[in-house]
Amino acid sequence: LDARPERYGPTVIGKYTKGIGQVEGRFCTDDEDPISFSMTVVHRLLERMEEKGINETGAYQPDGRPLNIWNSVGRLDVGTESITDRSKSMKSYVMDIFERYANE
Repeated sequence: LDARPERYGPTVIGKYTKGIGQVEGRFCTDDEDPISFSMTVVHRLLERMEEKGINETGAYQPDGRPLNIWNSVGRLDVGTESITDRSKSMKSYVMDIFERYANE
């Protein structure tokens, strides 16, 4: 630890005195991991989109009927904080949800 952080400039000092602006933090218990968090979030998000009718894919279909909510997602980006979260395998698990529910 540096005894004189002021030599790095005001941005570093602010980081240690004011913080990075984070208001809350959540941590998983020992029976959960970041992959289960991401799968739960995607599932809940798409269910809520379906409940509220947020699916505008019908405007782009020739017959005017919207696609299934699980088929209406065009792109999904998954980013994690560290290499230990394994973001590539996390996206594989999340994409498995789409394959599982797409034919319902």
